[in-house]
Formats: sequence, C-alpha cells, structure tokens
Amino acid sequence: LAGQPVDAAAWRQLARSAPDASSAAWVRSLWGEHLERAGQDSQAADQYRQSLALAPDTYTALVNADLWLRLKQPQRAWDVLREHPDTDGVLLRRARALRDLKQPAWRELADTLAARAQASAERGDDTTLHAREQALRALWLQDDPVRAAEWARTNLALQKEPIDWWLAATTRRLAGQRAPFDHLKADALQNGPADQRLTREWRHAPV
Repeated sequence: LAGQPVDAAAWRQLARSAPDASSAAWVRSLWGEHLERAGQDSQAADQYRQSLALAPDTYTALVNADLWLRLKQPQRAWDVLREHPDTDGVLLRRARALRDLKQPAWRELADTLAARAQASAERGDDTTLHAREQALRALWLQDDPVRAAEWARTNLALQKEPIDWWLAATTRRLAGQRAPFDHLKADALQNGPADQRLTREWRHAPV
C-alpha cells in the first residue's frame, strides 16, 4: 500500500509455497491488487484470472469486475460476476455493467438494491455500515454525484481501503467540490495508499 515494489519472483515464491489452492489464490489476488495500484492493469487482470481459477472468491471477483468497469469492458465485468452470490456489491456491479451495455435489465437490479436499502432503513439498521455501496449506487445508478460524495465521505471515515479513497476522490470531483477535493488530496498524499488510480484523479480537479 505504501508503493514499495515487490519483485515478481517473490510473489511467485509466495504462491508456490502456499499450503493449498485457496491460499495460493489469495496470494495471486493480493498480487493483482498490487499490480493494479502500480498501474499495470493487464498484468493485474491476469493475476485475478489465475486467482479465480484456483479458488472462486467473491472479493477477488469484485475487484476484477471493478478493473473491467474502469477499463470500459462491461461484458467482462458481467462474466466475472456471473456465478457469484447476489450480494449488494455483486448486484451493484452487475447493474453498472448492464447499464454500460445498454441493457434495460439494469433497472430491475437497481430497483432490487433500492428495496434492500429501504428495508434496511425500516429495520433501523446502521446504514453507515453500507456507505460504500450507497455511494456506488448513487454514483453508478442514480447519477447523483453530490449524494454519492456524502456517502463516500461517511464511508471514508469507516474504511480506508484503496477503493474508499478512490470513491471519495471521484465523487467529489464529479460533484464539483473543489475545496473538499483539495483537502482529500492533501490527506491522501500524506496518509493514503500509493495508487495510480488516485494519481489519475488528482490530475482532473473539479472546476
């Protein structure tokens, strides 16, 4: 996360020394994330593919789908998620992929997610625990970057994975929130991960 390069030979040795297929898959998933943060998207995709071939895992499928969505290859994102459980994270990315593919079925998935959120609120659940998913839903399915930025801000106070920094940055940029964007950039450069996805965001500050 600090951006220190790890030699490919070291990753291969870790994968070879893993005690079972699940552990080897986990190593390759971590390797893929490391490569993606370094801006090596095609190599990252290959590691995700190998990881999922060893042991299908929803977390790895989600990060792989995010890569394909970012690279504007929604069919690949859909294919990666085809056999995974209907979690909110999976449905969000399926809906985004279908929307990018101009398939009207994305609206059905969006309605399902909205109904789930409503039911959660009616039960009195702590909605902040799902702030990441709410931010992505507002951004990807509702075209509401301002609302997405609010949820992303809440989420970043709870979670600080690379996706959480990226989500906060991109929503503030799209919402035109220059001062919050600049504040986030300063914070991320000091405390956040070394990530080329974030570096690209910093080049496109809100007007």
